Amino acid sequence: MEQQVPEPGRAGVPLLLVHGFGGSLASWQLVTPTLARTRPVIAFDLPGHGESSQAVGEGSVAFFAGVTAGLLDALDVPCAHVVGHSLGGAVALSLLAHKPEKVRALSLLAPAGLSRCVNMAFIEGFVQATTPEALLEAMAMAVYAKGLVGRKAALVQLAQLNRPGVRAALQQVVEACFRGGEQAVDLRAVLHASPVACQIIWGREDAVLPLPPTEGLVQPPHGLLLEQTGHLPQLERPTVVAQALAAFAAQEAQAP
Repeated sequence: MEQQVPEPGRAGVPLLLVHGFGGSLASWQLVTPTLARTRPVIAFDLPGHGESSQAVGEGSVAFFAGVTAGLLDALDVPCAHVVGHSLGGAVALSLLAHKPEKVRALSLLAPAGLSRCVNMAFIEGFVQATTPEALLEAMAMAVYAKGLVGRKAALVQLAQLNRPGVRAALQQVVEACFRGGEQAVDLRAVLHASPVACQIIWGREDAVLPLPPTEGLVQPPHGLLLEQTGHLPQLERPTVVAQALAAFAAQEAQAP
């Protein structure tokens, strides 16, 4: 887990960053410096990811939401502005559904849980990759600029995948969250009935979790559709994303 303390004299409701499938707290490394200028930032590795335990339980979105709630309790944080990417977006929505008192506001980046569609070629290619080349082929599906993820980053990710128990843990998550080649959880009703403000950021060229065409999800004033951006907006467009997250968090901090 990583915590960043804001500049002296600045504090408030912390931002809790929940990464997506196959990611880690490092997924946020390009946006956390900007976010931490104004408020506390908490980033952590979900079970089965990064340096966390491989104990993923049933591997479901609800399980990860329970872990997230437990983390807030352990840190004595009563509530947070929860920022979730991809599977982490579904985790954030599930946290809102089951522990609404923990959520001050939501920022969702290409969130899961809002349609059935998922690119299983990416999911399976990522989990099954055993060489840098195979991992780069999978990661190319996740970004608009295909050269964005380089061999060095692929080697680091491959080392994570090769840790004992990681692939089995991720496969359990796949079976729980993407069984039958589609997303297993539908959280649209949670989003539409949300008692807190919600910001949604999505890449127009997202080929992993394409923006649902009929939902009208990315709408002003809090929606942001990024051109020439794939499934990893916080890495592909970090300056724009960090500024949007910071501005929304500042606005919600002033809300009654």
